[in-house]
Amino acid sequence: MRGADGEAGVTLMELMVTMTLTAILSTVAMGMFLTSNKSTNASIDANISAASARAALDSWTSLLQFASIPGPATPSDNTYNPNQIGQAIAKLSPDSITFYSNLGNRSTSGPAASPGPATLIQLSFVPNQTAPCSTAVGFGCLVEQRYDASNTATPAATRILLKNVKAGASSAVAMCGATSANTDPSTRLITACDSTKPIDDANVVTTEHISSAGPSPEVPRSVVVAFTVTNTDSDGATHTQAFASAAALTGSITT
Repeated sequence: MRGADGEAGVTLMELMVTMTLTAILSTVAMGMFLTSNKSTNASIDANISAASARAALDSWTSLLQFASIPGPATPSDNTYNPNQIGQAIAKLSPDSITFYSNLGNRSTSGPAASPGPATLIQLSFVPNQTAPCSTAVGFGCLVEQRYDASNTATPAATRILLKNVKAGASSAVAMCGATSANTDPSTRLITACDSTKPIDDANVVTTEHISSAGPSPEVPRSVVVAFTVTNTDSDGATHTQAFASAAALTGSITT
């Protein structure tokens, strides 16, 4: 519209329409920004959680790959084996494995590797409110404990690697070949496997695994570690991720 003095201008109605459209466009743009920012935050939180879980899984896989007879001479040698345990895997349950690992021998693999002073290690899933775990209700922690050769009853070092964890993951079944009547890898933190199937816990911990002499029971060729991690991002949304890995026992365990 042009005024009586010939200068250009806008009516009140045109001004109100322009302001309304500007407000609408600003609201839409702000909504898109907030949605994008929320998605970015969730992605960052999930990536951090995944990185921590992957680091824990890789660390445990490395330790298990060098499960080793606590030599160096015989199972009754007290220098490195004060409890005279004759097998690499000392204890096994759905939520825990206690084993000797040849930490100083990671650059070499195969039965010919020198045993050396193997370290007793326990990897376990610890439920919430059970020492040393304190996490969300319904979840637990991944805990790693190491023992000195002079005292295998009390851990010399304890680390909590992850919180908000549940044992087991569906992808673990394929890594172990199948399920058995007594052992379902999808519900366990730790599963010992031969070449085709899971092995019952009672058949794993046996001194017959250290020698080819005599009858040979089921011998673990790998150990599968599986768990899920649930994290809550900065916007309050929960995300659950599954992790599983099969560690081939390449240290010095043999039959």
